[in-house]
Amino acid sequence: MADENVIQFEKKLPIVRKNTDNIRSIAVNDLAVTHSANELFLTFSTIEPPLILDMKDLDQVTEIEGIVRTKLVISLAFAESIVKTMSKEIEAYKKGGGGLNVNFE
Repeated sequence: MADENVIQFEKKLPIVRKNTDNIRSIAVNDLAVTHSANELFLTFSTIEPPLILDMKDLDQVTEIEGIVRTKLVISLAFAESIVKTMSKEIEAYKKGGGGLNVNFE
């Protein structure tokens, strides 16, 4: 049995994110999610609703434009981790837990 000679080690190391101040923050208010067999595609956009003052303005609007700001491709496992972490942090935030502290599990 080849597996009898395998030695496994486990050590948790902290992730130190460097130069995060150099990354531009982008405001988004729209998310489109699509997927393939193995990945999820997250497309983040900014939508500015058109100014509609009366029915004439409403009749002229045929679509609402969303400006795509970024696209992410992530694995299903990472998506599940994001959902779990965000749910936990949002609950802490609602309970007055202060700022969000994102550490993926």
